[in-house]
Amino acid sequence: MGGGMKFQKDGRSLTLESEEEVAEFNKLVDLAKSLKDKQHTRAEKVFKIFIDGNEVVDFDDENDSASISANLWCNEMDAMINQHLDHRSISDFVGLIVKNHVKALQVSNAYKRHAENRSMKADVFVWLDANMVKFRSMDSAAEAITKQQPIAFRTAREWAGEWKKLRSTGTP
Repeated sequence: MGGGMKFQKDGRSLTLESEEEVAEFNKLVDLAKSLKDKQHTRAEKVFKIFIDGNEVVDFDDENDSASISANLWCNEMDAMINQHLDHRSISDFVGLIVKNHVKALQVSNAYKRHAENRSMKADVFVWLDANMVKFRSMDSAAEAITKQQPIAFRTAREWAGEWKKLRSTGTP
């Protein structure tokens, strides 16, 4: 292999001269990836029990039942942590928790961002309940809605269609 493969990291270099050295290096890289995957899999097992615990423990249940469920979940978590988490896999577990938390924050923020839109839609539905009989078509009602609310005609027409689907067949 002419010149070999050269790697440089932090000012230090490593040159692989022969195909055997390159093959050995690739085996080590594959082994490292395999170990990392196993660590991540172990962390995922603990994380699944951690997340599922939110559904297992029903705090609306009787005090004794909730306490028993919580104790069972804690025991299961302890067993999973002892069996699967160590100094190599803990960072993957923490990463999964952070990723889940970020996702939950994004969902929460999206819900907050769309609160005004949901409120306007509810107002439009109330308005349609009171005024739809005055219009011959949903398009004309949508046109009137755009004068009442700061929304586009297309959105108003879509909401009018949703409103109509929620009403029984016999209602105008």
